Amino acid sequence: MTLRAPPPAETDLLCEHCGYILNGLQREQGNCPECGQPTIDSIQPGHRVASPIEIEWSRKAFWATTSRILLQKRRFFRETTSRGDHPNVVRFGRVQRLISGTAFGIAGAVHGAWVAETQLWVSHWTLVPLSILAVVTVVLAALAVLMLDLVTRLATWLTSKEGAFWGMRLPGHVVTRAMSFHAANYLPAAALALLVTGGYRIALMLGWMDASSGVKYLVTLSVLVVVSAFWLFESYVIAMRRIRLANY
Repeated sequence: MTLRAPPPAETDLLCEHCGYILNGLQREQGNCPECGQPTIDSIQPGHRVASPIEIEWSRKAFWATTSRILLQKRRFFRETTSRGDHPNVVRFGRVQRLISGTAFGIAGAVHGAWVAETQLWVSHWTLVPLSILAVVTVVLAALAVLMLDLVTRLATWLTSKEGAFWGMRLPGHVVTRAMSFHAANYLPAAALALLVTGGYRIALMLGWMDASSGVKYLVTLSVLVVVSAFWLFESYVIAMRRIRLANY
C-alpha cells in the first residue's frame, strides 16, 4: 500500500489547530506561521490534562469522566491527554462496554419475549419459558459485550491503518486510548434500547397499549437504531479529529 503522504512522526510538534509542524519554534515566538493561532496552545505540555479516571479509580471519577465525554465531548478530547497507557483508561472502556452490553442483552431478551408472545407459542410464562428466557438473556448479554469489544478493536485497527494511508498521525496506541473513552457513548444507546423495549412491555402489561401498537413499537426501535448509529459515529469522528493533531 502506497502512502499518499507520510504521517508526522510522534516526536513532531504539531499546531493543534491546523497541523503545521512547529519543530524548532520557541514558545515565546507567538503564533503558528500557518494559521496564526498561539503556539502555546499546542506545544505547552500542560495544556492537556489527565482525565478524572486516571487520577483515581472511584465511582465519582468514573461518572465524572462519563458525563464529560457525553456532555462535553469536543472539549474533553481537546483538553485531555491523548498519550499514555494508564490501566484505568483500559478498565474504564471495559466497564463501559460491560454495562452497555448487559443493557443491550436485557433489551434484546425483552424484545424476544414480545416476539415469543406475538409470533410463537408462548401464551403464559410458566417455569419452562421463564427458564429459557433467563438463559437467552445471559447469552444475549454476553454476545453483546463481546460484539462491542470486537467492534471497538476493529474500529481501532481500521482507524490506525486509514490514518496512516491519508498521512494522519493516528498511531494504534493513541486510537486505542481514545476508543476506551469513546466507549462511554454506548451508554445512552443502551439505555434508550432498554427504555423502549421495557417501557413498551410495561405499557402492554398495564393496558396502556394493545397488540395493535406493535408496528409503532417496531418503527420506534428502527428509528432508535439509526439515531444510535449516527450518535456513535459522530462521537467517533469528534474524538479522532481532536486527537490526530495532539502532541501530548
